[in-house]
Amino acid sequence: MQLNLICLKDELRPVLGHVYVTSENAVAINGHVLGVIPTNHIFNRDFVLSIPEDGMLIHAEDWKKITQYESAAWKGPNTIKLHDSKKRPIIIETFSQEEVAKFPEFERLIPTQEKRQAELNKVGIDASNALLLQKALGFLSLAMQFSGFSGAIHCTDASNREETAGRHGILMPIKLT
Repeated sequence: MQLNLICLKDELRPVLGHVYVTSENAVAINGHVLGVIPTNHIFNRDFVLSIPEDGMLIHAEDWKKITQYESAAWKGPNTIKLHDSKKRPIIIETFSQEEVAKFPEFERLIPTQEKRQAELNKVGIDASNALLLQKALGFLSLAMQFSGFSGAIHCTDASNREETAGRHGILMPIKLT
C-alpha cells in the first residue's frame, strides 16, 4: 500500500508526486513504474462513496501518513482526518487535477483482461532473485535481455558504468500458465 514509494520528487512534473485516488483505484506512476491498488482495500465503503467523481490527488508525503494510520474520514470537501488509537489525529489536504495537473491516462498502459488471457506463452522473473543479482554484482540498475520464453535472461548493469564493465549474470525465467 506504499504507493508513495513510486511517486517522483520532480518539480517539473508535480502531478507524479501525488497518488491519484478514484472510487475504484489508487494509482501512482513515475514514468517507469505504475502501481494500482483498489481503493476499497485502503478506505472504508463510506469514504470511497464520498470520493469526488473526478478523483483526487494526495501528495506522496500525505499518502505515507495514510498508510500509517488506522482509518480516514472526510472532514471537509478536500480535507481528510486520519485516526489512530495510538496517535493524535492529523488533517491532510487533497487536490484536484485542476489545481496540480492532469494525471496520466494510466488505464491505456494496462493490458486488458482479454489481451492477457490471449497470451499463450508467458514468462516471468522472481523479483527477489533479480534484486539479489543486482546487489551481488554491484549494479545500480539491471538491464535484462530475454532470449525467448524458456531461455535464461542475460543481465548487465543498465547504467553501463566503467567499474561494472564485464560483470554479468543470468536469471532463470519462471513459466507462467
